[in-house]
Amino acid sequence: SIEFELQIRSKNQNNSRSEIAPYRLDVEVSAQVTMRGSPPVEVHFPIPNWTPTNRPLNEEDVGPSAKYVFELTNSGPSSISHSVLHVTCPVSFQNERLLYITEYLTVSPIYNCTSSSPLNPLQLKLQTPPATTLNTTMERLKRSAHHGETTWERLRDLEMLSCQHVECLHVICRVGLLERGGSVALEIRSRVWAHTFLKRENHPFSLQCNASFQVHRMPYRIPPNDYPKGSYVVSKSLVWIKPESSYAVPLWIIILAVLLGLLLLALLIFILYKLGFFKRAKLPLGTAMETAHLKPQATSDA
Repeated sequence: SIEFELQIRSKNQNNSRSEIAPYRLDVEVSAQVTMRGSPPVEVHFPIPNWTPTNRPLNEEDVGPSAKYVFELTNSGPSSISHSVLHVTCPVSFQNERLLYITEYLTVSPIYNCTSSSPLNPLQLKLQTPPATTLNTTMERLKRSAHHGETTWERLRDLEMLSCQHVECLHVICRVGLLERGGSVALEIRSRVWAHTFLKRENHPFSLQCNASFQVHRMPYRIPPNDYPKGSYVVSKSLVWIKPESSYAVPLWIIILAVLLGLLLLALLIFILYKLGFFKRAKLPLGTAMETAHLKPQATSDA
């Protein structure tokens, strides 16, 4: 709050000044900061026109693309001057890769982004040139959650591959001045390590990246009642589908079925022939039909 002292002054000779009256103006600093992410997308297995390789050279050799986008928006009314954006994504479990992070892109005023481990460690050839200014590394962050004795069988029951049970990569970015109506975005580009999930065919999994933010400073001398914070989760579901080609009946089955049908038809005709089905039944000799003679009808004389 801000306090003012108010006084009325006039040109009157007598009592030209009024008494001082204090006035207190309540000032509140607040900002509504929200986070949203890219909508859930399904990653289909098996991958059409894709062959696994033990020595990938291009990022396409790893598996299908998986992009995670997070947007931080300040709806005001106050501005924020400094906040931290923290994103975690599952990358491995029991020495098996889950997501292969290739790069991350930002929209200012995000600056000074760091990752807990190097990006694109295999130095694969990327589809687009990486943002080299963002490829900074730092010492691996200690995982705050206790992983326990989790196994793949346990993960199959959970289906959600989150940082509570698997090894994750951490990306921390500092956000500068963000005025009312302003927004920033962070995009993490990765590839699903297909070889890991092909060994667990027909079992669905969900790869979750979690983003959280915390506002630390606002450009005012008056501190807010509380600093905004929040989180958001983006999931990519791995769905096993039956290829369209598997629904079509192979040509050799059609030909074999036709031949078997013709063979059965010929066998049926042969059996009926042996049983005399196709022989005409003859009437016995000497019947009334053979001895009877039709006599012409008598015509009457006019």
